[in-house]
Amino acid sequence: MQSAFATHMGQRRQNQDNGLLDSSLGLYAVADGVGGGDSGEVASASVCMSLYKQVVQGIDLEDAIHHSHQLLMRDHSGGERGYAASTIVAVRENGSHLHLSWVGDSRIYLLRNGELSQLSEDHSLVVQQSSRLTPEESYRMRHVLTQAVGAAGENGLQVDVRDVDRQQGDRWLLCSDGLHGVVSDAELLDFLKADGTVQEVANRLVQKALDNGADDNVTVVVLDDDEPVSDVARQGDVMNPVTDDIRRESVNTPQRPWHYMVLGGVLALLLFLAMIWGL
Repeated sequence: MQSAFATHMGQRRQNQDNGLLDSSLGLYAVADGVGGGDSGEVASASVCMSLYKQVVQGIDLEDAIHHSHQLLMRDHSGGERGYAASTIVAVRENGSHLHLSWVGDSRIYLLRNGELSQLSEDHSLVVQQSSRLTPEESYRMRHVLTQAVGAAGENGLQVDVRDVDRQQGDRWLLCSDGLHGVVSDAELLDFLKADGTVQEVANRLVQKALDNGADDNVTVVVLDDDEPVSDVARQGDVMNPVTDDIRRESVNTPQRPWHYMVLGGVLALLLFLAMIWGL
């Protein structure tokens, strides 16, 4: 599997995306952090690192993501950094097929035989309530998540999984809504079909998002199956961008859902009032 990773801060002040590429494990992931301050960045990094450690120990992707969820909730239960959560999309090679797993609205796409398919389904209010929302409501609520690692729904964390048979010539795209929120499926298809190395394709996708006015972090992982392995990430690299430049060591992230930000503010206010009353 040939892999490449690119990211950009967009118009944000910091990049809260993280990515994981490990060719020896056949493990690739993109995480998009949610939270005030640096909480989102910490959350996405925590999810990637925890995922890597669990898979190394032989844990499957679904259980590894559940473990990351519990770890993130425990680490932030004291409220030192405030509310924090993250999306995750992960792909792992498993013999003749790939195992896919995801939470949130980052996405997994497959280009096969010239056709592009979205293989993940967003955990978002728009998808869940699509038949009930007007176009205006759908646009306004397009970033509202119903599931995130570190912030599960009422019935607990829902981790979706899927197995896909591998085929020579497949090209995979992992991204968060910093890309798919501003680049159409038709544009994604054109860029993924274009000639060039996976790194060139990854860089072009990020640049296209910026050209289309992306105001969020943009991160992508591009994978080519059954091609010579070259220019891949080092084993266990967890990647986080720290500059505005398009870099190979990054991935993409969605805008923060408004209800997450509101929840973080409410919790901070309650903690502040509790401290005053305690005095």
